[in-house]
This record gives sequence, C-alpha cells and structure tokens, in this order.
Amino acid sequence: MSIRMKPAERKADILDAAVKAAQRVGFMQVRQKDIADEAKCGFGTVSLYYNTMQQMRRAIMRAAIERKVLPIIAQGLAIRDTQAMKAPDALKKAALNSLHA
Repeated sequence: MSIRMKPAERKADILDAAVKAAQRVGFMQVRQKDIADEAKCGFGTVSLYYNTMQQMRRAIMRAAIERKVLPIIAQGLAIRDTQAMKAPDALKKAALNSLHA
C-alpha cells in the first residue's frame, strides 16, 4: 500500500531527488527518468510538477544555491546558467575552488 503525499510534500520530494540525481549524473545530463527513479515515482509525476526540463533545471540550480551544493553550482557556472550566475560571489568562488580540491 502506498502512502499518498500532499502536493507540496511530493514536489519537495521530487526536488530533493532531482538534486541527488544531478549530483550523481551531472546537472546537464540529468533526465526526468533519473529523477523519477530517485524519487520512486512515475515519470508522469515528475512532469506534473515540473513541465519541462528547463523548469526542472532552474529549480535544481536554485535548490543547489540554497543548499550550497558546490558541484552543481560549479557545473552551472561552467555553462553560464542564469541561475548559477545569480549566486552570491562567495558561493560562486567556493564552487569553483571545489573543482581544484
């Protein structure tokens, strides 16, 4: 028997799974299937909350900045992602320095 989650909880769960998947496979390589597998939900559920991969990547990068997930931020900076470029300067510097560690 599965437990039904409230929509806000499910969306947060999917975002958490998306950040984990992006860390594992790469920010630009992550697919909705990777996220669905990580969240243990169907592909359609991911699409319900994040219609496009552009929306999903924007949310992943915002979450990465909020959570200080340096590898994802560094990947975003490398491709000049608009959300990554908006990160505080100290966080951008830490993300880039993490590549040298």
